[in-house]
Amino acid sequence: ASKSWWRKKLNADGNTLEMPYINDINIKFYKNSREAYSAFQVRNTDVIFASEKDMDLYTGRTAISLKKFINGKWDFISFNLSNPLLSEKTVRQFIYSCIDIGEIIGEVLPGKAIESNIPLIPGTWLHEIGTLNNEEMHESLYSSTKMKLLESGWEEYDGELYRNVNGILRPVALELLVNQENADRIKVAEKIAEKLTDEGIKVTLKTVSWEQMLNLIKSQKYDLAILGCTIPDYPDLSFLYSTSYLENQKYSASSGHQQATNIAGFYNEKVQELIESIYKSRNRDEIKRLSSDLIDIINDEVPYIGLFFYNNAIIYNKNVRGNIDPYLWDEYNNIAEWYVIR
Repeated sequence: ASKSWWRKKLNADGNTLEMPYINDINIKFYKNSREAYSAFQVRNTDVIFASEKDMDLYTGRTAISLKKFINGKWDFISFNLSNPLLSEKTVRQFIYSCIDIGEIIGEVLPGKAIESNIPLIPGTWLHEIGTLNNEEMHESLYSSTKMKLLESGWEEYDGELYRNVNGILRPVALELLVNQENADRIKVAEKIAEKLTDEGIKVTLKTVSWEQMLNLIKSQKYDLAILGCTIPDYPDLSFLYSTSYLENQKYSASSGHQQATNIAGFYNEKVQELIESIYKSRNRDEIKRLSSDLIDIINDEVPYIGLFFYNNAIIYNKNVRGNIDPYLWDEYNNIAEWYVIR
């Protein structure tokens, strides 16, 4: 704690520092999260951070407290738009309307994820523009798109959908690609396949290694794929919905990870124009208006189905008190207002 800190608080004598309340912080390093967890269990540490993968270790314990915050990792479904079936916007809209993302989170990732249809951090000012949570609107989209498909030549028999291909009725069938290293993502894929199959679209899972998955996507040998990416700390939709506009901005990619790109092959001239206008503008109101127009088109075209952001958590013993309020860009937010009871 620095006596020269500009936000310090002194007690009545004007000399003794009251805030920050904690004078010293000891930082301990561990080889992995399991070792850190063990140290936390025996009270060798007061505070620990957990990813969505480790959060279950701490649930149900009464001697600790937990505060969750979004970690910036976003999962989504990519359509292969070179597939003639999936190049039809109505088909993509119908598939989107069949999937209850909130229900999937509740069944597979309770407390570990927050629904988001676009790659913008929930709670930020741009995210609120494009949030789609209206259940009534979702049901309306389902009804209208299914009607359009049936009017365009699709047929339904015994709960299965068929389409006319060169005069022959063929069942609507798709393959959903998912990487075998991610157990939670496989469970999400199973739920999605189950729901779409219930709605008449036969979906089979193809579980492959991450390397195989990237090769299949690169060669466009897939129908649907569940993927994830880490969102940068500035709002940028160009990387997924157009040719990346911010070419001078190099996304940080840790070892073994590639830069996220527009893998669906989506192109819309108006989207490209809006993205370029957004990044040329320095006016907040104009950016908000342009972004609203951009997100309206994205939500209508559905080149991807946004699923959710994952949560991290700060976990602390009951003796740690104060205004503990972590968030994505500052896990130690308000640490000057924390205090420890011994």
